[in-house]
Amino acid sequence: MDVLNKSALYDCLDFVPGYTFGLLFMSCFSSIVGCCVIFWTYLKLPVIRTFSRRLLLFLSAADFLNAAGNLIGGVRYMFLERTVSPCTNLNHSDAVCIAQSYITTSASMASFFWTSAIAIYILCQQLRVQTGISSAMGLIYYNLVCTGIPVIITSVAIGMDVLGANNSVGTGGWCWIRSSLSNRTQTVWMLLAGKFWEIACYLLTALVFVIAKYCKLNEKAHDDDAPRNSTNIDLSEIRPQNNKILYYCISLYLLRLWGTVRFFIAIFSGNMDSIEISLTQKVLLIMQSIGDSWQGFWNFFVFCLLDDVVRDYICACCRSCRSGSPRIEELEPILQD
Repeated sequence: MDVLNKSALYDCLDFVPGYTFGLLFMSCFSSIVGCCVIFWTYLKLPVIRTFSRRLLLFLSAADFLNAAGNLIGGVRYMFLERTVSPCTNLNHSDAVCIAQSYITTSASMASFFWTSAIAIYILCQQLRVQTGISSAMGLIYYNLVCTGIPVIITSVAIGMDVLGANNSVGTGGWCWIRSSLSNRTQTVWMLLAGKFWEIACYLLTALVFVIAKYCKLNEKAHDDDAPRNSTNIDLSEIRPQNNKILYYCISLYLLRLWGTVRFFIAIFSGNMDSIEISLTQKVLLIMQSIGDSWQGFWNFFVFCLLDDVVRDYICACCRSCRSGSPRIEELEPILQD
């Protein structure tokens, strides 16, 4: 690439530092591995196969697809940086860009829906409220809402040709809503295809967090009382490890907040289609590139490493692998239901 083209490249892409993609790939790979460990431990440990863990599997599947899609988007972005006309090509919505946008948009929305579903379910268990949803039919209803709605919205979006390249406005180097749309249309679709559900998830999980903490503070006062609807409530769902959902809520805010702040900055500054970006927005972009793809890893951290049973099983497996022979006597107590 000649000096002139290099100058044009850096003028166009100065707001996306090269090391951002290294951080993006790190968060994507760790999330993919973390989700795979969640699937593996669920298959291996009968004792953790509660209904809330089944919901976690669907959440992990959504985060797995989101991380994989962001990884594809980052690779595409880096490849196009090295073309003759980088600014033109980065604004071009090719088939890879549109497909990646479809995957990440639907998966990201599904992640918010499944997070909300888990939070509501755990809250119902804390309050000893019988909902009748912890069954196979309940799981079907969950899927119709948590997976069906995101797929429908994203399918309408691709049908209306609004998915594509967006100059990293609201994203961290991957495709989402086309920047070629009018500011108003782009804002509406960014809300409908992600941000509205994300903010709703923030509010809902915050409410669940507060109520669950309140219930925990009053738990000792009701130790001697018979639990309400005890014959209909699966009390195994309320084991201490499942309360780690509260810590998951905190990680959700810390990881996703950066993109939400960038979205509101873009709206109020009227800069929905500009490649110009301030230093503050550049920092937010870097943080969003990590956070939006890292949820799968934190699922693993909260629901595996902070769970005594799962952590002990993983450590036992690691010791067995190091020794070169499986230590069955160490694994058997953990595997027992």
